Amino acid sequence: MPKLANGAGDIMNGQKQMKEKIGGFGDNLTKLTDGLNKSIKTWPAGLFQKTS
Repeated sequence: MPKLANGAGDIMNGQKQMKEKIGGFGDNLTKLTDGLNKSIKTWPAGLFQKTS
């Protein structure tokens, strides 16, 4: 029985670590999309200035 409890604890720890990794990935993804959105917003203005 103690072995089973340890296994469950390991699984819980593993899930916690996965969530932390996914959380970090999500933060990076948010930064990336924010950067892209800013680029997309400023890009057409620069394009129109060049063509006019």
